[in-house]
Amino acid sequence: MSSDLIYLKEEAYFEPLVNHWFAWSYLIPPVQAARYMAITHKRIMSSFVENARVHIMAAQVPALTGGEFLNARADQVEDIKSLLLELENQLTDVLELSEAVEELDKLIRAHSDGKSIEYLYKKTPEPLRGFIEIVQDINHNPGYRLIEPLLYHSKHYRKSLQSVYFGLLSKVGERPFCFSTPVWPMRIICNGWSISARQR
Repeated sequence: MSSDLIYLKEEAYFEPLVNHWFAWSYLIPPVQAARYMAITHKRIMSSFVENARVHIMAAQVPALTGGEFLNARADQVEDIKSLLLELENQLTDVLELSEAVEELDKLIRAHSDGKSIEYLYKKTPEPLRGFIEIVQDINHNPGYRLIEPLLYHSKHYRKSLQSVYFGLLSKVGERPFCFSTPVWPMRIICNGWSISARQR
């Protein structure tokens, strides 16, 4: 076994990802992540695929940084389309969890007579059953809370969607706004080794 020391350059960086997007606080809890992926991520990617030119132009305007404009090139439309199809076709359980939240919200809002809320448990959409507590305040307004410890031990917490990508600061130039631009896989052959990396 070789005793040679191997180290990373000082300019190397790592970023955590959840389903190709920067892993910020809204992408960690299962329900919030499902809502964000099903609504925001899907909307941004769909918009880019439909009208990449607008996104490309907007990404060049500093005042629009932070808006829902995906920062990618025209030749990357197919890459974004692939990520969108992956979300729609391979992560159907994530989309179903998001839809279940919408259904439960409607059920809760429809209960306005102040009577018992017990029956709402039976009407709770299947993906959320066993993971919520339905409550009623002193003014008889119903609501619910997520039991997150249970969600983190359920099928809804998808560790397989978590990853890390790395790069060199000197190679990336200006970093795209991380909350509106995903990264996607890139396969590199280096000295005979196949390395999974990521690119924007």
